Amino acid sequence: MSGLQAATDKKYMYWDGERYIATDSSFIKPGLEVKAMNEHMFLHLERSKKRYFDRC
Repeated sequence: MSGLQAATDKKYMYWDGERYIATDSSFIKPGLEVKAMNEHMFLHLERSKKRYFDRC
C-alpha cells in the first residue's frame, strides 16, 4: 500500500494552513476543525505559495 493510499484510508482530515492533513480518531486535538475525509479535496487543495503581489 502506498503512503498516499494509506492517507486517504483515514476517516478524517484537517487544514493546517497550507494543506489538508489526514488523521484518524486517535489524533483529534481540541481547536482543530476536523472534517470527514474528502479524497478530492485532500489530494488537490493546497494554499497557493505565490501571492498576487509577488508577481507584480
